Amino acid sequence: MENMEFGTLNFGATNFIGVYLLPEVIAKFHDIYPNITINMVINSSKNIFEMLQKNQLEFFFASDYVISDTKRYLVNKYCVDELKLIVGSKHPLFAQNSCSLFDVQKELYITKNKKSSQYRFLEGIFSQYGFHFNKELYISHQEAIKESVIHNIGISVMSSKMVEREVQAGLLSTLNFEETSIKRNIQYVQMKDKVLTPAAQKFLELVNSD
Repeated sequence: MENMEFGTLNFGATNFIGVYLLPEVIAKFHDIYPNITINMVINSSKNIFEMLQKNQLEFFFASDYVISDTKRYLVNKYCVDELKLIVGSKHPLFAQNSCSLFDVQKELYITKNKKSSQYRFLEGIFSQYGFHFNKELYISHQEAIKESVIHNIGISVMSSKMVEREVQAGLLSTLNFEETSIKRNIQYVQMKDKVLTPAAQKFLELVNSD
């Protein structure tokens, strides 16, 4: 297994994880096993679940709030991700480190649509504090949400990992909420009766050692 000379690794990930968390792991894996063909499918959690059930993927990565049926799946923790308020460079809170939820209640909140698992996750947290944004703008793609905040259209809440470069460039700022920290577990999931290929086993070993 250490000298795998060929094979294909098929796995999936939701958008944020596939774009921002996994490329570094893939690069390490490719350095060790350069002849293994990697096929990472980035899609919605619903579509990836369906592909897993059809045996088109060996495993996939998703946030913990999209995984509820642990009877059919093996679920393992990968890492913890923190979500923060993000504001553009012209926003009055740009230079601050934290604020109250209610300081931004009247702001235009740019978010994924109400049917998305992330929207429901955040709404569940906000509701614990009797909080809801007065105005919302719905965009289905997180990169477009980020660009909208950069252009000072409104504010959003997203993973601090997503905006590291923009924060360093002075385009965005991240703030903690005084009421709570927003964290989610990133997990990888496989069918309980699925026997993983050697390539998949080695990839997950690398994930666990990361």
